[in-house]
Amino acid sequence: MKRFDVKKLKGWSWPGWQGFKQMIGSDVGIDLGTSTTLIYIKDHGIVIIEPTIVAINQKTGRVVAIGTDANNMIGRTPAHIEAVRPLVGGVISNFEVAEEMLSYFLRKAIAQSSKKHFRPRVVIGVPSSITNVERRAVRDAARNAGAKEVHVRISSPPITDPCFYGIDTPKRSELIASFHKVKGIQKFINATSLHYLTLEGLKKCLGEDAKSFCYACFTGDYPIPFQMDLV
Repeated sequence: MKRFDVKKLKGWSWPGWQGFKQMIGSDVGIDLGTSTTLIYIKDHGIVIIEPTIVAINQKTGRVVAIGTDANNMIGRTPAHIEAVRPLVGGVISNFEVAEEMLSYFLRKAIAQSSKKHFRPRVVIGVPSSITNVERRAVRDAARNAGAKEVHVRISSPPITDPCFYGIDTPKRSELIASFHKVKGIQKFINATSLHYLTLEGLKKCLGEDAKSFCYACFTGDYPIPFQMDLV
């Protein structure tokens, strides 16, 4: 018997493996903000703009509302229903609640996609100030919420050295970027991919004022010498 060649079907064009992956999965971008969460889906635009708030029944510990619904409950509910922000300063302060919130937002966003039956590829933008343990928590929350792939983007260059000019940072030996390359950090947080804003990209964002800033925490080049035991 002659083997049937599906490629000979009229109007058929084999998209290749990359094309096939694009056909079966949504591309989702998440801006996980302290006050507002935004979710973008490719070919659909921004589909979620909701407050990063969760209403919790303090008697049972159960989540009763998320996002806009939770925000609308403020001041209108019994005392045992409390509205909380699972992110403080861009950092996940309550992992379980953040995971449930992210899962809810993802499901709500994917329901508006034509590929709603497939697990999405997710890109999450996180602040540069969070630790690698917290980045790992963000990754875990997205994975547990149903993401097939989690791509993490950091809004600064890797911090390799402590700052002595008013910012409380760990010692150099405690900064993972001081002794690991990006690939090593990616493996540590177990993300599908990890990318930082480059130093050149940061300076470009600052424009003409770039020359007036200190970049010692990214380069180790301090304008004023310090004792090595402090570093």
